[in-house]
Amino acid sequence: MDALAAFLTDHRPPDAPPGLIHGDYHLGNLLVDVSQPRITAVLDWEMATIGDPLVDLGRFLVSLPDGHDAAQPAGAPWAAGDIGPASDIVAAYAGATDRALDALGWYVVLACFKLGIILESSHARACAGLTDRATGDQLHAMAVALFARGRRLALA
Repeated sequence: MDALAAFLTDHRPPDAPPGLIHGDYHLGNLLVDVSQPRITAVLDWEMATIGDPLVDLGRFLVSLPDGHDAAQPAGAPWAAGDIGPASDIVAAYAGATDRALDALGWYVVLACFKLGIILESSHARACAGLTDRATGDQLHAMAVALFARGRRLALA
């Protein structure tokens, strides 16, 4: 955690022009038209705010398996089919924006850090007997995998 926090502090990109951000942009919050792969709706806007839209891109990329994550939940959204490599998603994003993507890795590490902390808080509630312990343990395993992924990316 200290290494991730230090990386995020030491490599923070310069401020970018603000935009609307969703705050929890991932496959589970999208409705997709499978007949012609396109997003038809984005759900759950309660965390929307003004900020750097690359925060959403980083969060979305973290929702994709990266080949190292063994702690993905059963029935995860990508179990329905392949959406293509993250590099294609980044290329499509780059083609639709004028934002610089050279610090994208920082945003992915930030997403690992933030989501891991959220999952750990759910695990703490399970340890306190406030929610199901098996689910809490699964979320803890996912958090550990996210922290490891963030560390891997930060040290790359």
